[in-house]
Amino acid sequence: MEVVDGLEAQRAAITSAPAETRLQLKRSRAAAKAAARAWQLSDDLRRSVVAVYVTSRYDAEPAAQHLMNVGRKRKWPAITQEGARRMVEDLFLAADVSDLPELSGESPAMRAAAKLFEEWQLVAWTRRQNADKGVAPCTDHVLQRLAENRLASGHASPQGRGTVGEAAARMWATRFRRRWGGHFGSIAANESVSVGEMVAKARRVFAFVVP
Repeated sequence: MEVVDGLEAQRAAITSAPAETRLQLKRSRAAAKAAARAWQLSDDLRRSVVAVYVTSRYDAEPAAQHLMNVGRKRKWPAITQEGARRMVEDLFLAADVSDLPELSGESPAMRAAAKLFEEWQLVAWTRRQNADKGVAPCTDHVLQRLAENRLASGHASPQGRGTVGEAAARMWATRFRRRWGGHFGSIAANESVSVGEMVAKARRVFAFVVP
């Protein structure tokens, strides 16, 4: 009986081998096609990246982060922050002059860029709190700062994101943190690092704490 079982197992293995090979080949072809499509930016995405770059006063980091977030969402092969920055700068240099009027006023690209720039201002402020003061702002302070920034820019709804007492506002803060590579935590008061090192760390990641 054991011999028969062994022969049956061998036959099953031989029979299934071609099917497994075909499946692996199919997967490989699908992966190759996906890789070929990756980082082939649509015109709308190109415009939005350039708009973020322009709105951010030619700081490539927010536009690069935007690109990396899009890539993750679309499951494209990962690129480095430096690679994303170069792509942003290349897109700007290659932008058609006829597209530039669309990067002003109330164009869809600029409205989307304004939202990203609003978050970028908040990221920059949080990093300064981390690096200059050794403070990880709580979610409540982040939301307050956002409202202040909106008010200063003449936003029609400065308190639109809500307060820390609202679940929707806390969920927004969580998504904001994930989009920009922040984390919940605290900065150790006795951590002995140089100012330059702390600034470098803050540029890579920022921290804020749960209220």
